[in-house]
Amino acid sequence: MSRKTLPQILITLCLLITLSGTLQAQTTDNSQADEMFAYVKSRVPIAKRLQVDPKEIRTLSGYYTDVPPGVNSLHANDLYLFPDQTYFYVEWTDVFPRTITDKGEWGYNNGLIELHSDKSAPRGETRRNGKLLPLYIEKDGKQLVLLLGASGDFAYFKEKAETNDEFMLLLCAYNRQEDFSSKDYTKIKAEIYKNCWRQESVK
Repeated sequence: MSRKTLPQILITLCLLITLSGTLQAQTTDNSQADEMFAYVKSRVPIAKRLQVDPKEIRTLSGYYTDVPPGVNSLHANDLYLFPDQTYFYVEWTDVFPRTITDKGEWGYNNGLIELHSDKSAPRGETRRNGKLLPLYIEKDGKQLVLLLGASGDFAYFKEKAETNDEFMLLLCAYNRQEDFSSKDYTKIKAEIYKNCWRQESVK
């Protein structure tokens, strides 16, 4: 081996190592979302991954609630994802009025919705999940969009879900009640803020 070829070999090896790391990073970018979906699919075969164009994430916007369809509840956690990539997190019970307990901005990265609180509410980030996996199931001839939290909600689903356990998925996920992507949401957003942002709840 000549001295002239040794530097070239070393450079080639460095490039190969760098390329390998880049490819590995690209492969694992969506690993959390992929692993979550694979497990959900193993328990709820009818569940499907929601395909989202990164340039059109407004299609994910809407009003979501953690109350399963057809279930009456005395409390709920509601998530409003607005097309301008801001969000409101609203909590209520039978004795606690609808109140914005968190708000901020949201985005879509590596297959997951990410919530970034502006920390203006007194209790900070009270919501259960900072990342959510978009899914959907076909129910009663309609597409029901679901957001499954990547932390506590998914852990509970893994612990409790049995085979073909559609109800457990609905119990653990937020389901979309209203789609904001193709309508003027500004009035809705203003009304929620007016009615649910309580001055006594602000820092």
